[in-house]
Amino acid sequence: MNGQSPLRLAMLGVLVFGLFASLFTRLWYLQVAESQRIEAQTTARENLLRTVYTAAPRGRVLDRNDNVLIDNRLVNEVVVDKFTLNESLPRASDRREFGIKLAREISAAGRLIKASDIEDVLLDQRYGPFDVVSIVKDVPERFSIVIGEREDDFPGVEVRKTNVRFYPYGSRASHLLGYVGAIDGDTYAKVIESVKLYQPSDEIAGVEASFEDILRGTPQVEVIEVDAAGDRIAVVRTTDAIPGNDVRLTVDINLQALVEKELAEGIRNARQRLDDHDEENVVPYNAPGGAMVLLDPDGSRILAMASYPTYDQRLFLGGISQRSYDILDADETNPLFNRAAQAGYAPGSTFKLITAYAALDSGLLGDRGYLKRTQFLLDEGTWTIPGCLGTGCVLRNANNKDLGAVDLQLAITESSNVFFGQLGYQFNVRQGFQSQQLIDVAKDF
Repeated sequence: MNGQSPLRLAMLGVLVFGLFASLFTRLWYLQVAESQRIEAQTTARENLLRTVYTAAPRGRVLDRNDNVLIDNRLVNEVVVDKFTLNESLPRASDRREFGIKLAREISAAGRLIKASDIEDVLLDQRYGPFDVVSIVKDVPERFSIVIGEREDDFPGVEVRKTNVRFYPYGSRASHLLGYVGAIDGDTYAKVIESVKLYQPSDEIAGVEASFEDILRGTPQVEVIEVDAAGDRIAVVRTTDAIPGNDVRLTVDINLQALVEKELAEGIRNARQRLDDHDEENVVPYNAPGGAMVLLDPDGSRILAMASYPTYDQRLFLGGISQRSYDILDADETNPLFNRAAQAGYAPGSTFKLITAYAALDSGLLGDRGYLKRTQFLLDEGTWTIPGCLGTGCVLRNANNKDLGAVDLQLAITESSNVFFGQLGYQFNVRQGFQSQQLIDVAKDF
């Protein structure tokens, strides 16, 4: 027995060592090899899960009487699944040929597009290899038939329904309403984390951007499972779309139409008149464009706002061609420029009332001021600003009309340039007064 003890102990040690070795091997397998296999399976499964975003309808824009100024219209949109396309056509040369064929078929269906435009979208770095990218919108229904019959020729191409902006009043109020266009890279970088789930193919621009948070809806989100060919197998989960909210403006579209008509006629008439301020060089008035804004009596609401010349914002629907944009941009009259909101204009005779108020408010004009309210100034039709050199030193009444002795009431009635020029000049030369007082009143207005 004693002689067998070392042997038994050795065998027991081997057995224990084997058990520990087996346990260690199993632990290594579970913690390393198996975890790697599970991770690989998880990654493979994730590669088969695709997230599809379907844009929600934008809110409508209404005028003060609930007339719809901007609405939505359901159209066909051509999209390309980049994963399916790249799997089917791994060579760049084949994808270029694919772009040429696709552009040819879309154009033949009635929606002109260049192959280079398709290639640019597919190579856009904002899109990942698994993204579905938008190629063109508002494609005729017959193109859907072409794709249905020739799926093998156009891998990854799909025609789906989407909404585009619709303008029931045509180009009316184009500067006021603006247009929707493709989102640019800088803007996309700012909104990529938004709860509204922006995608690189989304559209946002123009005046609508002022109400973007209200008008934009939240898209439908579908997580789908696809096979290696990119075909849908099952829907994993879906989040419903939330349409955008409507916006009601203070504008009256009927007044807007009247203002645009009167403005256009006024500009055309001005171009036919002669500018005779310089008797030696009588030329037609330089009237390239203008603006008109109609406010309600208390000035708190804009009822109409027009800029001329104008443009048709419908040109931008679905993306404007470079040629069409270049024509607009090269136009010397600058139709894209919103003169009502962005241009600077001399206030003209409107400023006479501001000058009168400043004179009354400061005491320059009044019972104890430099001038009595009923005191007269001599208006001979023209007046030269003392000490002024160069052009613009001579103020003239309309037609150089000599009004003679003029007080404040008559000066307002006759819109006397000479009277108000002299009155404003007194802020510079009368002791106790300064031009800043007039400037401050103008800022208040």
